[in-house]
Amino acid sequence: MYEDVLALRGENPKLFDRGVAVLDPGAIGELRAAHPWLPAAYTEFLASVGWGSFGGSRFMLYDLPLTPEEAFIKGDATAGMLFVGDDFAGCFIGFKPGSEAVFQYGSKLEQVAPDFGSFMRGKLAELAKKR
Repeated sequence: MYEDVLALRGENPKLFDRGVAVLDPGAIGELRAAHPWLPAAYTEFLASVGWGSFGGSRFMLYDLPLTPEEAFIKGDATAGMLFVGDDFAGCFIGFKPGSEAVFQYGSKLEQVAPDFGSFMRGKLAELAKKR
């Protein structure tokens, strides 16, 4: 599913900061059991590409999702969501239950991609241009 991203890692290793690591199968199983509605594209990314800091610490993908409360996000718009990453500047990305779409929350909640694979491919392309 992410062969193209893995190839990019070989072509542009500085895009993948030190410490980007795959999540072990046991942790993936626990994550899927705890949050069965999380998109498979997200958990597959963690299992095959990894989690950590990307693009010279300009984007972080978490090993475990955060609730809005854990991310210090308040408001009804994010109720029930899980956040899986941030840009180190106050914008979080996450999922709503039952949706494949990726949402961003900064000052407001907005859909930024139809699915996690397209989000990460776009984010990595954006980060590669800034390097």
